[in-house]
Amino acid sequence: MNLKRLFTTIHVALITLLIVLSVLTLLLFQNKTHVKNHNEAKLKSYAIASKLRKYSNNLTQYSRTYVLTGDSIWKKKYWEVLNILNGKKPWSNGRIISWKDSVSKFNFLKEEVDKLKLSFQNINNLSYTEKRAINAFDGFFDDGTGNFTVKKSPNLFLARTIIFDDKYQEDKTKILELIEDFFVMYQKRTERELKKYETNSYILLGIINILIVIIIIISTISFFKIKNKIILQFEELKIAKEKAEEKERENRKLSVAVNQSASVIVITDIEGNIEYTNPKFTEITGYTATEVLGKNLRILKTNYHSKAFYAKMWHVIKSGNTWKGVFRNKSKKGKVFWEQATITPIKDADNKIINFLSIKEDITESKKTMLTLKESERNLIEAQKIAKIGSFNLNLKTMLAKTSNNFDAITEFNLGEKTFAVWREITHPDDAQNNQKVLENCIKKGEKFDLEYRIITKKTKKMKWIHGLGEVIYKDGEPTNFVGTIQDITERKQIEQELLKAKKEAEEGNRLKTAFLNNMSHEIRTPMNGIIGFSEMLTEENITEAKRKYFINIIQNSSKQLLQIIDDILEISKLGTKQVKVIETKVCLNDVLLELFSVFDIKAKENNTPLYLNKTLSNIKSTILIDKTKLVKILSNLLENALKFTNKGFIEIGYYLENEILKIYVKDTGEGIDSKNKKRIFERFSRGEHKLSKKTGGLGLGLSIAKENTELLGGEISVQSKKGVGSTFIVSIPYKPAKQQKSIKVKETTSVVKIKPSKYTILVAEDEEVNYLFIEIVLIDKIKLPCTILHAKNGQEAVDLCKNNTEINLVLMDVKMPVLNGYEATKQIKEFLPEVPIIAQTAYSTPNEIEKASLAGCDDFISKPINKKTIVEIIDKYLLKQDKK
Repeated sequence: MNLKRLFTTIHVALITLLIVLSVLTLLLFQNKTHVKNHNEAKLKSYAIASKLRKYSNNLTQYSRTYVLTGDSIWKKKYWEVLNILNGKKPWSNGRIISWKDSVSKFNFLKEEVDKLKLSFQNINNLSYTEKRAINAFDGFFDDGTGNFTVKKSPNLFLARTIIFDDKYQEDKTKILELIEDFFVMYQKRTERELKKYETNSYILLGIINILIVIIIIISTISFFKIKNKIILQFEELKIAKEKAEEKERENRKLSVAVNQSASVIVITDIEGNIEYTNPKFTEITGYTATEVLGKNLRILKTNYHSKAFYAKMWHVIKSGNTWKGVFRNKSKKGKVFWEQATITPIKDADNKIINFLSIKEDITESKKTMLTLKESERNLIEAQKIAKIGSFNLNLKTMLAKTSNNFDAITEFNLGEKTFAVWREITHPDDAQNNQKVLENCIKKGEKFDLEYRIITKKTKKMKWIHGLGEVIYKDGEPTNFVGTIQDITERKQIEQELLKAKKEAEEGNRLKTAFLNNMSHEIRTPMNGIIGFSEMLTEENITEAKRKYFINIIQNSSKQLLQIIDDILEISKLGTKQVKVIETKVCLNDVLLELFSVFDIKAKENNTPLYLNKTLSNIKSTILIDKTKLVKILSNLLENALKFTNKGFIEIGYYLENEILKIYVKDTGEGIDSKNKKRIFERFSRGEHKLSKKTGGLGLGLSIAKENTELLGGEISVQSKKGVGSTFIVSIPYKPAKQQKSIKVKETTSVVKIKPSKYTILVAEDEEVNYLFIEIVLIDKIKLPCTILHAKNGQEAVDLCKNNTEINLVLMDVKMPVLNGYEATKQIKEFLPEVPIIAQTAYSTPNEIEKASLAGCDDFISKPINKKTIVEIIDKYLLKQDKK
């Protein structure tokens, strides 16, 4: 280490230690400030909690004294304290702020704030009891809304009972306990923090003392070391001067040889900065020695070589070794040239590298020739790879072949090692004979080889399609060689086969869709004919009442059939667009199957087909987490399907548990399904056997809906069937048992007695005139409800009518209306008429729609088309039964 570097190092070390010492001193003073601030904050924190306890005790004292003495001064003091706490009157310092807001001004932990806020909340809650006692003493009582507006005779006994009973004392004790808990928590935390600050102060003080001692030691040592170093360097300088004079004489000789050299010679420092160049460098690069002196050799760089290339070079020469290689550089004018370079490290007497010597030769012309050849070869190989082409040259005398790398890659077979006859080993057996025949004709008649055939690869045994091209080379009239190419056309052949398959599938899909559309047209027109035809008959005069009822029954059944068709189409559309969500709830499987059994048993009896139910688990174990709506839809479709195709025998629905998989089945003894149709029946628009499906009717969507809903539940559906024997459809879903929770008893509340109105006011928000007329006829003519009906044609009209008619008893709200939709209208109405029941009505009864209506504030939900029975149930639930309470 020289004198300058030694002095700099010591100087930097001392400055660093002094800076650290200053920082630690500042930290020490800051730590003492923290302790002081901490003690002040502690006093203020205790004061605010103590004040809360004091005011709580004052409220109790003042309210009790007033109830006992009746002196109004105590009631006045009570309200003053309460108003100060709630920020309605100023504190003793003149500030008006609620106690709750003042807590946020202090640096409390969340748990401490929670204790104080909870105690303040309990004081507010307890103040309601105190106000009840004071108001009872004055003769005022709660009107049921939280306001003391009911005037009666003063009740001194009640007032004293309220404020002196055990419940009041328990609530009071809880407040004081919370404040004491705060004191304990805050005391422990502040003691820990104070102890931490004190410990830090001791540590900082110790470090400061240690640093002062280190600075003194370093200063003393450095003084003597620098003194010795100066004397030593004077002696070394004298010796170096003598050697330099001798070196200069040698350098003069070397300089003459270097300047006359035919090679480029460059000397750089250890960072690659140029210190010397010979005249040949200027000739090749265009840079003079003056221009490049002190500059880095990077001025010659192009972006041809990678960072790794240069990193490897520097690693070699900095390790003290010689590096040889080729550079692609550029001249001053930007001309690219190639150099063959040898770089050698130059070392001093201590074997330390001080310079690098580069000796370079211009090889631009030879490099261009070599690169052109390599580029042509590389382009040919790359083109063959892209086209999947391999080449070969067969010597017809020796029957040995030379093959390209790509030929071997395609075939996994190197013909150069064996005679060409073994080519038959990898030729596909069905193509080998024709392949050999065509090859013999090429050799005998001189025809060109052009054939597509198959091979079996040597190693992986894959089948590939090959397009072979070739011709015979003649010399002196004799065939000497057979040269050609092979091309892997497997992908093309596969695409051709896939296109043929896709064409067949598209044709089949179009056929199924056409059949579906024709069938849908037929299925829709059938109930429509019933509705339109019998509706016209109802308008005829002189028809009997029996016929009228018969016609109406046909119209209703046709409407239900048409509605079922529309539901199926909408369901399959939603499933296709992935808009359906799974909403899992606790469902008792035994109950679900019993409900389905009750519905379908009636239909089964009409067909004289027994329906059996098989349950294998208890109600507790059969209670699972599942989307009930989708499960019912799946099983309903399977039961409908079974009823359609079972004319004799029986139908059974049941389930069993197998390896944590719940398997629900619907078994029938119907027509059965051919093995070729077992997969097709679950596809959309597929209806199994055409004749049988035509006889039973339907769109052919039931099983598709069942399959897609099953997959949404994370399961799968399968069928076991034999033609003429029957079918068993099995729905396999994961078994997710739900733990049964004990029922929670709801505390009964005293209901407010309502006076039954002589006439109800009902608002119908509906933009479709036909729907409104139907509701109006049902309410007035059918159930003869004494009511006034208001009609709003959009959501904004509904809001305005409710504002102007506060006596409205019920709102039937269509959720899809212009100007303002039903959801927004409901939210606005509930703000000023929260007690008025609002019933949402929509054409979509999905769980999402029901949840959306509930969040908007709707009290109930009915789906369109609305029938008379639904309206009667709503009126009975929200008007008639409410009036009886």
